[in-house]
Amino acid sequence: MTLYDYEVRDDHIEFKSVAATPTRVHYELSFPSPASTRWEEGKTVYGDYFLPQSAGKVPLVIITHAYGDVSLAPCITLARLLVKQGIASVIWYLPVDSRRLPAAMKGNYFPSSAGEWLDIYRSSVIELRRIVDWASSRDEVDKSRIAVAGSSMGGMISSIAMAVDARISAGIFVVIGGNMAELSWGGKLDSVSPGHTCSREECLAIYEKFPGFLKEVTEKGLENAVPAKECFLYDPLTFANRLRSRHVLMINGENDEVVSKKCTMNLWEALEKPPIIWVPDSHVGTYCQSALLSTEITNFLGSIIV
Repeated sequence: MTLYDYEVRDDHIEFKSVAATPTRVHYELSFPSPASTRWEEGKTVYGDYFLPQSAGKVPLVIITHAYGDVSLAPCITLARLLVKQGIASVIWYLPVDSRRLPAAMKGNYFPSSAGEWLDIYRSSVIELRRIVDWASSRDEVDKSRIAVAGSSMGGMISSIAMAVDARISAGIFVVIGGNMAELSWGGKLDSVSPGHTCSREECLAIYEKFPGFLKEVTEKGLENAVPAKECFLYDPLTFANRLRSRHVLMINGENDEVVSKKCTMNLWEALEKPPIIWVPDSHVGTYCQSALLSTEITNFLGSIIV
């Protein structure tokens, strides 16, 4: 098994209706994480499922939020807008969401090493794939129209999941880029990763080995390539070769202070220049524009899905 594979089990997914309107039904989901976790609270995955009140099979977008609980509000707004367009959605909660952290860690948790970040990315990708398992079994979901949409860290997780799971037909990646050294040190905030165990100079020196690693990945496969550091294994550029022929839309902020334009262009070019939309806003400001995202996602899915 490779890093982002998992043992498929028949774990039951709890599924209950909590609200309904003339246009949608809102369900809550919960299921055991198929990935190993660092703490007991993280062993249960939670999510919200919004389903249009319409007959027939519908497309589904799995929405993955950014780092921090505050990023959930625009996801919920996005889901409610998508359902009006006849698109179902699942919002699920990352292992770093406060409801999945021990009480003492809520509000102040941040990974302290590349190895810990890798554990979180691995768990998140596997949990997202478990949602694809569930969605593929639902009578109301069109299995050929399962897409992912994620912002910031959620976009990076979504890109990896799509790269390793052919069942995902389309991906919308918001305010993300490629090359973790550029992401960490190239933005206006200088470093977006408190707890770095290496300095700027050390990080850049390590990433001089990244092109050789990417060549290994292409020639031998990810499972046979040896990274100079764990961050190579969750860098979107590592997975770009698996997304080049797939349906991808990038949405990025012109004034993003976290993800530099160079970082964005690194990924865009590696993906062989898929459609990209530039929003005149900041990092958070871009992914909070739920109405714009809903329109662009709906148009994008409509343009590629018959």
